Amino acid sequence: MPFGENNMKKTVFGSLAVIALAVPAIAGLKVNSGLNPGENVTAFHPTHFSGPLAGKKACFPCTFQNRPQVQVWVNGDDVKNVSAIATELQKQIDANKKSEFKAMVVWVTNDEAAAKETIKTLAAKTGAKDVALSVLPKNDDAVTAYK
Repeated sequence: MPFGENNMKKTVFGSLAVIALAVPAIAGLKVNSGLNPGENVTAFHPTHFSGPLAGKKACFPCTFQNRPQVQVWVNGDDVKNVSAIATELQKQIDANKKSEFKAMVVWVTNDEAAAKETIKTLAAKTGAKDVALSVLPKNDDAVTAYK
C-alpha cells in the first residue's frame, strides 16, 4: 500500500471513529447498532437528495463498489449533529479526492417530504455538495439488514 494511501485511510477512519464514538460517550450511552466488522453489506435503494446520486434511487455500495466509502445512518438524530457529520464527511471527501472516497448519510424516517426539506436545507447550510444525503423509510428491509 502506498504511503499516501495509508495516511489517507488513517485520517479518514480516525476522523470517522471520533465522530462515531463522541456522541455516545458524551451522552453516556452504549450504542450497539450497525454491521460488525467483516459483515457484508446488502443492496438498498434510498432516495438521494444531494451528492453524486442526487435525484436517483440507487444503491450506494453497488454504484461505488470497492472505492473507500462510509455510510452514516441516522434515525431521529438532532439536525445539528447530522450537520456536523455531513460537514466532516465533506472535509474528508475533499482531502481524499485521489482515492475517490465517497460518503453518505442515510436519514431513516417515515416522513420523506419533511426529511427532503431538512436535507435540502442541511446540504445548502453545510456545503456538503459531495455527500450523498439520502432518505430511507423506516420499514425498508435495509433498516433491518443494516441493524
